Amino acid sequence: KTAPVTSWDGNNSWQTNNANIHLTCSDGNGSGCSVTKYRLDTNSASGVLYGSWQTYDQNIFVQADGNWAIDFNSTDAVGRIETTNTSYLLIASAAPVTSWSGDNNVWKTSAQSVTLSCTDVVSGCSSTKYRLDSDSTVSVSYGNWTTYSSAIVFSDDGNFAIDFNSTSVAGVVESKNTKYLLVDSNKASTRWDGSNGVWQTGAVSVALTCSDLLSGCSTTRYRLDTDASSTISYGSWLTYSSAVSFNSDGNWALDFNSTDVAGNVGDINTHFVLLDRVAPSTSWSGDNNTWRSS
Repeated sequence: KTAPVTSWDGNNSWQTNNANIHLTCSDGNGSGCSVTKYRLDTNSASGVLYGSWQTYDQNIFVQADGNWAIDFNSTDAVGRIETTNTSYLLIASAAPVTSWSGDNNVWKTSAQSVTLSCTDVVSGCSSTKYRLDSDSTVSVSYGNWTTYSSAIVFSDDGNFAIDFNSTSVAGVVESKNTKYLLVDSNKASTRWDGSNGVWQTGAVSVALTCSDLLSGCSTTRYRLDTDASSTISYGSWLTYSSAVSFNSDGNWALDFNSTDVAGNVGDINTHFVLLDRVAPSTSWSGDNNTWRSS
């Protein structure tokens, strides 16, 4: 008087590999099971779009990722049809993908705030973790893994590595991502090898040297005074490539500074090259080689 009962050996939880499902019909003391049928969802998303009913034989094999509904029931030997059972096969073998909002390996001149975003279109994201480099040099010294909850702020200058990845609801762990966040808020400094404000009697050649301990020096530039007097009249800025020569007598101002790779522009230095190669002349008030009586 009762319909048969059909069970399955699957589960309604997410799994990370193929599903091999078996259906088992039981009719107790009844007339016995005649046929078991099933139909599969063809829509991998949470929506359901069933295919045709099929007669069950040995197993149902599902290997594609997705949220798959499966309907099944059995009919006994006297024609009693079981109420349709609906279960779900949840398969997610692909790892989630985690993106970040930073610029990898690009020097910045101020504190940076980095966000991490996980995407998993099948089972969804469960958690995102990260670990930070505590060594501001090019060497890496990682701290402990931390569960991501809000933006990560880098306020110190340095070259910092960050590792991060995510785990899906199905339990698939993403491969570790490694990025580098570079912060350099300090200006480059430039020195010269001249003698500032000291008169010299021969041609002068001045070398400029940039120093920047973090991002490194990008360019050094200078501009020369074109007025030999104490008045200053600058020419155009020039990119420094080799020693600057001073061959003409005068009081010459020299401005120079450098820009580092991060884009910090150094303060302008002003020095003076004083050059006088002509000996002084001395006059007298007497009559040369002329006899006088008193």
